[in-house]
Amino acid sequence: MSSVKTIPTNLIEVSVSDTFEIQALASQWIQLEASAKPAYFLSWGWVQTWLKLLPDTIRPLILSARYKGEIVGLVLLLKNTQSRKTFLTPSKMLVVHETGNPDYDLLTIEYNDFLVKQEYRTEITAACLKH
Repeated sequence: MSSVKTIPTNLIEVSVSDTFEIQALASQWIQLEASAKPAYFLSWGWVQTWLKLLPDTIRPLILSARYKGEIVGLVLLLKNTQSRKTFLTPSKMLVVHETGNPDYDLLTIEYNDFLVKQEYRTEITAACLKH
């Protein structure tokens, strides 16, 4: 008999904000980190250092997922427009935990992912991607 828990993805509320207070984000991130058990590159120690090193002109978006009012997923996104050799026009994209600018992304994250509550990992990730 399996004890795997699942939740319908339509019950996960996902939102994106372009403003945040660093102290509030720290509190949310650290609390979620305890149940997410991420690799070091998604720990608050790594993320806060990265945020502090970003220039003031680069401000990430915060994607958050909630289930029954509890934060169960957090992702830092940055908007970027890049020209590619294969396309005539630049392409717009959202990048996860990086800027998309090689000048700022020389130091890269290994094992990059969304910070999500481990027991509902599949459902939370799916809801975030769908959003």
